[in-house]
Amino acid sequence: MRVTANDFTHIGQGEENQDRVRVLTSQDGDASLLVLADGLGGHSGAALGAETVVETADRLWGERAGSSDDEEFLRKLALESHAAVNRIGHEHGKDSRSTLAALLLNGSEAVSVHAGDSRVMQLSGDRMVKRTLDHSIGQLSVLRGAITEEQLATHPDQKKLFAHIGGEAEPDFEINRWNLNEGGRFVVCSDGFWEVFPVDEIHTLFEAADPIRELGTRLEEKLARMEGHDNTSAILAEVHPLPRATWYWVALATLVLIGLAVALWPSSGIEGRPPSIETAGGPEEIRRMQDDTGAFGTGMQFALAAQATTREEGAPSGEPAREGRDDRAGEPSGEDSATSGRAIPNERINLRPDLVIRDSESTPAAVERELRESGRLGDDDALEARSGPRSLAGKTQTRLAQTHKGIPVFAAEIVATLDGKRVISIQGHTSSSIKVDAAPPNDYRRTIALARKSIRSEIETLDGGSLVILAVEGGHRLGWLGLVAIGGVQERVIFDAETGEILFREPATVG
Repeated sequence: MRVTANDFTHIGQGEENQDRVRVLTSQDGDASLLVLADGLGGHSGAALGAETVVETADRLWGERAGSSDDEEFLRKLALESHAAVNRIGHEHGKDSRSTLAALLLNGSEAVSVHAGDSRVMQLSGDRMVKRTLDHSIGQLSVLRGAITEEQLATHPDQKKLFAHIGGEAEPDFEINRWNLNEGGRFVVCSDGFWEVFPVDEIHTLFEAADPIRELGTRLEEKLARMEGHDNTSAILAEVHPLPRATWYWVALATLVLIGLAVALWPSSGIEGRPPSIETAGGPEEIRRMQDDTGAFGTGMQFALAAQATTREEGAPSGEPAREGRDDRAGEPSGEDSATSGRAIPNERINLRPDLVIRDSESTPAAVERELRESGRLGDDDALEARSGPRSLAGKTQTRLAQTHKGIPVFAAEIVATLDGKRVISIQGHTSSSIKVDAAPPNDYRRTIALARKSIRSEIETLDGGSLVILAVEGGHRLGWLGLVAIGGVQERVIFDAETGEILFREPATVG
């Protein structure tokens, strides 16, 4: 395997570079590792965190010694990077955190790991074959149909992450395998790259005689038309089959572009607020994520709602950047903080079942059968289709939501991918071992009255509320999900149906 690497740097007016890139090749040339880390600017020590990630990759790559288990190596990279970022952050009195995107190319194999909103993309010609899905509230909103893919790049929730390297919680990273027969061009990049370079333009970069020079020229042109832009980093890689061989070699061009670290969105009052998540009762259809550039990958498992981290590389004009943390999506602040029974993510699923749908059996019934047999659904649980099949790269996908005794289970949704009559992937979240009484002890009106007494604040109801089941520490709660105004601010809140306690809250999506 032969590796060609080129660096290009765009210096942004004294701003610290929070991105780090490494291209590593084994001594025999048979394997290459592409690593990108983007420090979370809303936390102190962002550059330190990113540097620690790539230094960990350097060390582990040197210790790899011909290991053939690529997935295990990438898991080790994510776990040891997480530990190292926390350790060095503590030593320097910093709250360091970083994204991670790494692609391991080894002969005919391609495997990646990512955490956060740095991406790995696979292209074939002028179309997107597959990409990793961001661990962000904004990406979740795209999947739920609340915003479009085009709106994601500039949406405030795009930078609210619920998976990253560093922090108190265990790292929630994701492993993906890539079929090199489907496309030999890869991009490993930070959000500063994919926010401004659409897929059709990335394709033309590969076609240019000098991709590095072309990319630099186009970035300069884009920055001249923008008020500010994030740090930009990318690795462009192309895999070619070697003559008279059964494996591939990689020609790599590495680009590090650093732009002015200024937020892309205007000040809208949402800074520092908990992230917005579309919840039960949202759109019934998943918007197709790509209209004309192919399908995204399905290897995304969302750890919904309990925690999210805000990445802020820059603050709006006139406001200082915050160095504190904003990593609890459901936690209120101020005098209204009367939340107990903290919401926790549902159980994560990532199955490749090769499940055959029986004659006269629906997709929800087949998936329900598979999950019940594996203990992920109980006898009183069911799956309901929340969207019809969507065509994605020759396959179809259907979104299914879990109910328990007919009551929706909050944030318990999965995406089933079908190849003909076979279910080849089940990914998302379910909640098992639910033990709640389906009959609420109080109606919505009475529950709100109890809540008013609990938080000693006026609560104005803006809808009729709907029953949901929420996973919390220690089990599940039956609650009322409602749109309310607390202190004049519209929020979506889940109230315990027995006590009126606030179990989960988020700002309502406005407009």
